[in-house]
Amino acid sequence: FLPALFAATWLFLATLSRPKLNLCVTTVCLLAGLFGPAWEGFANTVLRAMLACGFFGIGFYGRALLHEKRYPLSVLACLTIVFVLLARLNGSVAMYERALCMPPLFLLNGILGSLLLIQFCQRIAVLPGKAVDALAVLGQKSMVILCVHQMLLEVIWLADHKLTGGMIRQAGLWE
Repeated sequence: FLPALFAATWLFLATLSRPKLNLCVTTVCLLAGLFGPAWEGFANTVLRAMLACGFFGIGFYGRALLHEKRYPLSVLACLTIVFVLLARLNGSVAMYERALCMPPLFLLNGILGSLLLIQFCQRIAVLPGKAVDALAVLGQKSMVILCVHQMLLEVIWLADHKLTGGMIRQAGLWE
């Protein structure tokens, strides 16, 4: 996924100085990544990059749209519940294979999740120093997290299996 992420970043930034072109490119990339054929190898990497580029656009334009808007926590809580329910309805997603289950639902939930994340980040940006500093360190280490997250998930799964007999999995929290 890292080559796809690099390519998506480059494509998005290369067109950023021309907003109309950027919007067209990110929209076409998003649709190709969502509905493109299920290819293998390099072609799949290209389509994953296109999907990532589309979500860069969603985040970028979503942040511009929500600039200075702060929704009440009650609205955000309800939207978070909707987000979780839609994710459960859509089912498991595997970005490596671009197995998105229901692409329109995946897109809707991706947009909702992006907008919720933007609102969350806008709220924590005004917190006292220590909370923001801890999150900044997490952001600075995100590439390391990206590289080891799969191994960490396996360790969590193994610990759940050995220590609790698979309680997390049985509760449906781990697919």
